[in-house]
Amino acid sequence: MSIPTPDEITEFLKQAKLLISRGNRQFQERKKNMDSIGAMGLTIEQAWTEMLRLTYRDYVDGPVLDDNPRYAAMGHCWWIFGLRVEDLTVYVKLRISASKVVVCLSFHEAQFPIKFPYESTLY
Repeated sequence: MSIPTPDEITEFLKQAKLLISRGNRQFQERKKNMDSIGAMGLTIEQAWTEMLRLTYRDYVDGPVLDDNPRYAAMGHCWWIFGLRVEDLTVYVKLRISASKVVVCLSFHEAQFPIKFPYESTLY
């Protein structure tokens, strides 16, 4: 499978950022996420603000069909990004639900090196 183009990634982010700005968002308060944002000195609201900075250059992977069959049947796909917050690389996993809500499943320090396919691309 080929990776999406910068335009396709930008389109996803444009939709996601609009929904986030409107408050149509859901942050999964998993222990890993909450521990990470706390260690970074962020609140959930500040984590959303950080996500508004994402660009196609932060793209890592996706769209990847949800591994939960219930959501996969609805066509839900995850998009994965890496975001630099201070000196850390943060792993960010997002999707837009059928009800037009941005779901953030992951917002935590990356546990492995992240490859950014478009990091050095000028587009």
